Amino acid sequence: MSFKKTLCCLALSTVCITANASTASGYLSDDSAQFRLGLSLDPFVFEGGAVYSSDGGQSAFGGVLIESKAEPIEIGLGVRARVVDAELEEGDDSGYSVGFGGYYRFIFPLANRFSIYLSAYYYPELLSYENVLRQHETHARLEYFATENISVYLGYGLNAIDYKNREDTVRLNENVNIGFAAYF
Repeated sequence: MSFKKTLCCLALSTVCITANASTASGYLSDDSAQFRLGLSLDPFVFEGGAVYSSDGGQSAFGGVLIESKAEPIEIGLGVRARVVDAELEEGDDSGYSVGFGGYYRFIFPLANRFSIYLSAYYYPELLSYENVLRQHETHARLEYFATENISVYLGYGLNAIDYKNREDTVRLNENVNIGFAAYF
């Protein structure tokens, strides 16, 4: 399935679950943008999103997490599938992977409007297909809850991919970003 077809399917799915979304978040940087929706059916969270990078290509992801929330700590562990369509000079740099990972959030007890959020996913070679050898993604951010349900943040994200036809690792999406998250 081509990336455009996958992105269309993800967009249609996103429209269908928007009325029941539990989380909507996104970020912008100088050269990229991300949008993510999550549907919470306690303790599970089903998520989907897309990333566009002006100098690297685009990717889409979907997955499921199991969450545990006990203030001041939140933890989510799960599985995620990621489709990548990079725009590199060397030809076809597209593929997909299935990975494992999750997130950790610490809410400062004496300043509960502030929190630290860290997430990481690893997509091993065993579960990578087409021209993708392996990939990993990380995201760290400092969040400020402007209201009880809306946060803004300053973050740093990286999506690094190893391809079968390249010796070097491609940093598809590495940036400092400004974002938002809304919880319903």
